[in-house]
Amino acid sequence: MAVDIGKYKMKITFDSNTEVNSNLQFEYLPDPVIKATKPAELKSISSGGTTFNVIGEGFNAIDSLTVGVEDSEVRDSTCRILTQTKLECKYPRNGESEKRRKKRATRSNIVIYLDGFSYEFASSVLYVNDPLFAAFNDNTTYNFDPSAEESIKLVGKGLTTVTKHNDYRVSVGSKECIITNLTDSELICRPPFMEPSARLNEDKLFIRVCVGNMRRTVGIIEYRSQTPITTIVIVVLSVLIIVALGLLVAVLIHKRTHDRKTRMIVNITKEMQHLKRDTKSSTTN
Repeated sequence: MAVDIGKYKMKITFDSNTEVNSNLQFEYLPDPVIKATKPAELKSISSGGTTFNVIGEGFNAIDSLTVGVEDSEVRDSTCRILTQTKLECKYPRNGESEKRRKKRATRSNIVIYLDGFSYEFASSVLYVNDPLFAAFNDNTTYNFDPSAEESIKLVGKGLTTVTKHNDYRVSVGSKECIITNLTDSELICRPPFMEPSARLNEDKLFIRVCVGNMRRTVGIIEYRSQTPITTIVIVVLSVLIIVALGLLVAVLIHKRTHDRKTRMIVNITKEMQHLKRDTKSSTTN
């Protein structure tokens, strides 16, 4: 039953016969208005998870925002409100079977659900195969020397068909490998200079690529022996302490020598004064 927009006084009923009047009011707002998407032509990898924007009005009072493929009960993709007129949504996974997807690119209609309101986008989504990555370093452990090289190169296919630089995340162990260049067949990233720790419950540094909902482990990296930072700090501190002690000893020796010379001069001066008095006394007598 359609309800006119506006504010309504709330009445609470318990056990179908006890009514409680409340001063609270419930407000019905107009349904959201969907005007466009950015980009206008929707494209996604089959795994979904990359983002697109929805332009419209009335997005400020929505609690549940999901996206799903038409005629599917699965709504595994979400949206977030950027402004009252703009949403950022994730593409849902392709609903077609993997066998059919491998034969050709497919199109699917998708629907956005905003609380009780739903809207089918005018433009269907073109789904293409997920990016493919070859096994890194022929599937053997790669010996990485950060003092001699800055980046590693991952080779693949279809890396930029519908995805871009900002869609990708690459990690080495528990740290990020910063992407510096991306083409349709290569992804170059810069691992951390200092060896990162492995992920929880893992004993190796796996190289992982994430794009949308796709997750791939493409190889293993091993850092060449590096002097631990704690050792470097200890060595530097030790050198500084030795230098400081050397300076302190030099100052003490200099002070001691200076004091000795001062005492000698004082003693010689006193002896000369005594000698002068003795000489003067002898002359007088």
